Amino acid sequence: MVELLPEVVTILLTNRNDLEVKKMCISCLKTYAEVRPHEAAKAIEVFESDLANGSPYVKALALRTISSIPTKEYIERTAAELPVFLGDANPYIRKTAALGVAKLFEKDPRLGQEYGLLEKLNNLLHDKDATVVSSALAALNDIIERSPQLKLSIEYRDAVTLIGLLGTSDEWGQVYILNSLLSFVPSQESEAVEFIEKVMPYLQHSNSSVACNALKVIVYLANYVKHPEDVLPVLPQRISSALTSMLSKSSEIQFLILRNVILLLLTKSKLIQLDVKMFFCQYDDPIYIKDTKLEIIYLLAEKSNVGIVLNELEAYATEIDIQMVRKSIRAIGNLAIKIEETASECVKVLLDLLENDISYIVQETVVVSKNILRRYPNQFEELIESFSKHVDSVEEPEAKSAMIWVLGQRSRNIASSTKMLTAFSEGFLEDPVDVQLSLLTASVKIYSRSRSLDSSQQQGAEELMLKVLKLATEEVNDPDLRERAFFYWRIVQQSASLQEVVDVSLPVISTDSDKLPERILEELELSIGTLGSIYLRPISHVFRLAKPKSLAYSPALQKHIEGKPISSNMERQVSISENVRSTSSNGQSVQPESRPDRRPLIDVEVHHPHTNANGEKLKQVQSLEDEPEGSNIDGSLNAPRDVHTRFPSHSSQSSTKTSSRKSTLGRRASISLLSRKLRNL
Repeated sequence: MVELLPEVVTILLTNRNDLEVKKMCISCLKTYAEVRPHEAAKAIEVFESDLANGSPYVKALALRTISSIPTKEYIERTAAELPVFLGDANPYIRKTAALGVAKLFEKDPRLGQEYGLLEKLNNLLHDKDATVVSSALAALNDIIERSPQLKLSIEYRDAVTLIGLLGTSDEWGQVYILNSLLSFVPSQESEAVEFIEKVMPYLQHSNSSVACNALKVIVYLANYVKHPEDVLPVLPQRISSALTSMLSKSSEIQFLILRNVILLLLTKSKLIQLDVKMFFCQYDDPIYIKDTKLEIIYLLAEKSNVGIVLNELEAYATEIDIQMVRKSIRAIGNLAIKIEETASECVKVLLDLLENDISYIVQETVVVSKNILRRYPNQFEELIESFSKHVDSVEEPEAKSAMIWVLGQRSRNIASSTKMLTAFSEGFLEDPVDVQLSLLTASVKIYSRSRSLDSSQQQGAEELMLKVLKLATEEVNDPDLRERAFFYWRIVQQSASLQEVVDVSLPVISTDSDKLPERILEELELSIGTLGSIYLRPISHVFRLAKPKSLAYSPALQKHIEGKPISSNMERQVSISENVRSTSSNGQSVQPESRPDRRPLIDVEVHHPHTNANGEKLKQVQSLEDEPEGSNIDGSLNAPRDVHTRFPSHSSQSSTKTSSRKSTLGRRASISLLSRKLRNL
């Protein structure tokens, strides 16, 4: 098609008055102009003629075209024409010119600044036409997102004006205006409450984008209100109703809303009132919807509704869809850890599922039971008894690793644990490294405990350990496995306190690590309704060029860092824009001006990240909060590494020295005998 571009340009030049033909030619020109810039440049005269003599619609079409073509001639022509048309009498042309500024800044920001287009675009924010204002906001937001040196700042009176324009704007205009309200920082709680009340009606809008942006604004402003659910008792009901309404739309919209529900449950759970039954899966739900609903069911589960939740999860665990079965079983296991009072009920459901004797159900149950047994060290022996009946069904690496861990950790309660581990060791060389590591640790742990058993049991544990150590050190190439095997070998040969090193108490796991760090949740709140909120990860990890977001400081801000209220000094170190506003050239703190004397205009601040308003360098700011490392408790984790190397304390050394001579000699004799066996291998 690119070969036809000269003919297309010729047709465009000879059919200037045929609008339909012109549109088709423009479409081809936009697509291939960058490949043949010299041919595309011949068509500029057509658009110059339209800009000079055409009707408003034709002028807007010409302006939209030249601002969309990324060649040097068109970019320069766009920069020259935009200042004129930003002040045109026709609002449709002003709207098109505003969007053209964003396109120009995307291609050549330097040229846009030379022509002063940013200031002219800023002036359009006071236009009488709501469509022009919303288009200017859209253009400014696009420009600001691409530049780390620009920030949109909206004052109180301008925010009131923008909200007043919502009623006269179209749906896309409402989206742009609502999104721009995130640049308004309430200085008082009453301001935030006022705007929440004004935005609340848009939660019920038929357009999902408008409703999502209204929700984002409300959640943002709620950070500046102490207990918003008490100040506005109707707010939780309105938000919940809006979310429920949007769940009846297409699967893609449902998925976005469900992911945002998870975010709200993690950050603003008091602002929503949701019944867990709303999120029970339907037979025709896509798997990604079912998966997300399972997460919400887990988050909404509590003592009062755990009965119906377990019944529903048990039904999911017997479905045909294997992926859904596995996720349901993991949800049951996680509930047992989350709500201690319901652990027995969850274990009963897992035991019922084991009775089905279906391979993938058994293996998934073993994986989640590992975490349950670790959470409750001295309980649920019935799970262990049930495992022994299904050892032959365990084939997957994750399930094998979990089963081996259980056999090693609870070997005192399993009479045949050594025999079962010996059976697992037959395929040691073919197993993945995770399984090999688990078996190595379990075999050494059983040997450390076998000294209190009879000679036959001790001999079986010793033979198992020697076999695994020999395989791990001589026939395996993985460095981690070999290193751990040599580590155990030296302990067995030299240390008299093998059990103190290998068989130690493990830390009890909990669901506290499920929570995301505060600053990540804060950034996700400011991205509600966008793709960035779906992944529940830092936005910069999903979109590399995304501009980081955070709550701006205000005396009304209710957010906390590490459990402590944010002070003004702390926030001024975090927010560079606040430094620019509140620091004079000599470093003295400047008091903010009173409300009547504040700038009446919506302003775009231009500043450098490490300089103040006078160009002086600011001190580098250290992060106030280190991101805590989190880990999930689902079965996707590897088998726990339960070997904790530690050196005996002075008290333990003294205790060893004062122990009976007879037991010490017996222990040394046993170690000496084992050392000779190891050397003979």
